[in-house]
Amino acid sequence: MGIIVIVAHGDGVQCDRDTGHVIALDLTSSWLSGAFDSNSSLFEHSQLRSLSLADNDFNDSQIPSRLSHLSRVVHLNLSFSVFKGQIPSEFSQLSRLVSLDLSDAYLNSTVPRFLTNLSSLVTLCLRHCHLYGQFPKFVFQFPNLQHLDLAWNMNLSGSLPEFHFGSSIQKLFLYTTGFSGIIPSSIGNLNSLKALVLSNNTFRGLLPSSLGRLTGLTILDLSYNNFTGSFPSFLQNLTLLAGLFLSDNEFSGQIPVWLGNLTQLTELRLGHNKLHGPVPRSFSRLVNLEGLQIGYNELNGTLEFGMFLDLKHLSKLQLSGNKLSVLTETDNANATLSKFEILQLRSCNLSIFPNFLRYQQKLEMIDISGNQIYGQIPKWVLNTSTESLLELDFSSNSLTGFDQGPPVILPWVRLASLDLSRNMLKGSVPIPPPSVVLYYLSDNELNGEISSLFFCNISLPRILNLANNLLTGTIPKCFEKQSSSFSLLILANNYFHGTIPRFGTNGSELVAVDLSYNQFEGPLPRSLANCTKLELLNLGNNKLDDGFPSWLGTLPELRILLLRQNHLHGIIEEPISKFDFPKLHVIDLSHNSFSGLLPSHYFKQWNAMARANVGNSSYLRGDSVLFSRVDRALMVSYLYSMSLANRGMDLAYDQIQEVFVAIDFSGNRFEGDIPDCIGILQGIQVLNISNNILTGGIPISMGNMTRLESLDLSENRLTGEIPPQLVQLTFLAFFNVSHNNLTGLIPRGKQFNTFENTSFIGNLGLCGDPLSKKCGNSESPAPTSLSSQEQDSGSLFDFNWMTVLFGYLGGLVVGIAIENIVEAEYGLSGMMAFWLWKLKLRGWRRRRA
Repeated sequence: MGIIVIVAHGDGVQCDRDTGHVIALDLTSSWLSGAFDSNSSLFEHSQLRSLSLADNDFNDSQIPSRLSHLSRVVHLNLSFSVFKGQIPSEFSQLSRLVSLDLSDAYLNSTVPRFLTNLSSLVTLCLRHCHLYGQFPKFVFQFPNLQHLDLAWNMNLSGSLPEFHFGSSIQKLFLYTTGFSGIIPSSIGNLNSLKALVLSNNTFRGLLPSSLGRLTGLTILDLSYNNFTGSFPSFLQNLTLLAGLFLSDNEFSGQIPVWLGNLTQLTELRLGHNKLHGPVPRSFSRLVNLEGLQIGYNELNGTLEFGMFLDLKHLSKLQLSGNKLSVLTETDNANATLSKFEILQLRSCNLSIFPNFLRYQQKLEMIDISGNQIYGQIPKWVLNTSTESLLELDFSSNSLTGFDQGPPVILPWVRLASLDLSRNMLKGSVPIPPPSVVLYYLSDNELNGEISSLFFCNISLPRILNLANNLLTGTIPKCFEKQSSSFSLLILANNYFHGTIPRFGTNGSELVAVDLSYNQFEGPLPRSLANCTKLELLNLGNNKLDDGFPSWLGTLPELRILLLRQNHLHGIIEEPISKFDFPKLHVIDLSHNSFSGLLPSHYFKQWNAMARANVGNSSYLRGDSVLFSRVDRALMVSYLYSMSLANRGMDLAYDQIQEVFVAIDFSGNRFEGDIPDCIGILQGIQVLNISNNILTGGIPISMGNMTRLESLDLSENRLTGEIPPQLVQLTFLAFFNVSHNNLTGLIPRGKQFNTFENTSFIGNLGLCGDPLSKKCGNSESPAPTSLSSQEQDSGSLFDFNWMTVLFGYLGGLVVGIAIENIVEAEYGLSGMMAFWLWKLKLRGWRRRRA
């Protein structure tokens, strides 16, 4: 049933004294819900001047076109009322409109051209309306426009126009859109401007000095853009500023002393720039300051913390990520005041817990990570802000434990995020309060079994990382129930044993699971097939005893499957369907006991491996919103990591590129030929099928795998010649066919000129460089895949080229082609000089010897 609005005298209704006609109707937050009735009695009130239906729920109703019948309306507010669809073209008839607010309506359209008819607008609010396309500049030129809000339309593009002198604009909110370009110098003509908010766009360049003429500005937010240049000196004219936000740009130079003269400032954010030099003591004059953020610059020198204790309103302070040495010991009388809500002192060269912290009882977030604090966590820390603390980060120090006996039960009743990783904590795992959703204790020396209180007491855990400790025992049974709320679970590199819990029995939010380097045994739990959001599963280096988990192929998001070094066995059967493992990029089955033929049926349908978006250089990551409230949200983004054999060695990947593709089937009992269809997998960068019982020849189709960087076919029973087509693999940095039964001349050219004899030894029938064994006709040219016509063409490809790859993960990030030296000028020895760069990568696990 639709909503029928029945107007009666009372709150929200205003009538004309002479005629009795309803002229204003305010139904804001009236709990109206359901579809909007197109025949509502509302439309009978033709004398309406003002109408607000804001903050109701009209259940995705179309914006009623009959509103245009209310031709006398000057104020129309339909915001936050769950309307959907385009703005009706009939609105062009509302030429008397002075204010129009459609914020949060799902318009999903371009900005309609008929807005030109609404040139009387003083206020236009289209915040978060899912607008896209180019925003028309004529709107900025409406003669009476004072307030324009386009925020949170991320697909709405545009640029600032040339502003004419005398414009009425007072508030301009364009944050989190697709606006770009420079700020024109004509911005200085907006002499009525009070708030300019352009944050989270792609504006660039130098700030125009004309901004200094906007002396009425109270809010200037240019954060999260690409502005450059020295700290803008003309801002010292803006003495009415209450909020100055310049963070996350590329501003350089020193923080000026004159900032201390802007005494109206309540918020000052300069973080994530390239500012250097000392923190000016003039900050002590900012008596109204409530929030100061200057972290993640290149600030240096000694900073006495006492100067901030004199700022009685300061409750949010971020100094993290600079080169500061913060002196926290002070005799300031205000040190005993409880004032801070957010305190971030990461990497501030602290060596002890600041004493003033013992008096802080309103803290919501504290970060003193990355310092040199050594020893036990004092008892008084556990008595600090026990009722208010939401986030605590003491990671990357040298903490050894808690100054109290076990069990350690953490007292913060509202704590959501706790990070004590990368310390030297000993003893049992501290028991968090039920409110915790993120718990990092990795890279410590914790030991013993995990108390059932730990797993069973947490109500809604999301992220748990206990990797790289000395923990033992089995996982408590109650964990199976709790696991339904986890998104990230990392227990790698401990001594856990027993069977793996049945994740997903009660549904699952799991995105990444890493239980590698433990002593888990038994079969893989079939309940993992219920974890439909799973992207990474690492169960490697355990004692699991099972067949190939083909049933995991139904997981639509699985990208990385690592099962190396277990007791897995048997033949890899044909896929259950034609769409198994649709997003798989990395699979590692190495060092198990799989047998039979290589799974050609899977090779034919692993489409994600057959193609790769080479231009995508981003890294695999998971995002999780841990908690959200009106004034604050905590969102965590975490990078996936793994270990994988690459280029003849085990590499630990701290980050995994989106485009990284790898197969490792080494150290099994696969037999038979390498199937020709393997060449379909043109996106592969690492292929390792060494140490099996493979026979037959190397498929010519491997020459199609143009992104290969590492190819290991060693320790098999392969026969025949090395296909000359492999010479075309110009990214190939590692090649090993040693200890097979290969014969014939080793191809030369391009990357093959860089491989040493160790790549070919153990093949009695191979001959030619780099082996010492010469072929029967030493003058015979090395085979290549180039035709004679191509060789005679005189093109650049007459030369041999070597490609050196640099970059994280061995990815195709940077390629430098080095032309071989002409033999006549430098001789053959010059052609052999070559340096291979090796990356030393570290992962989230440190491996036990």
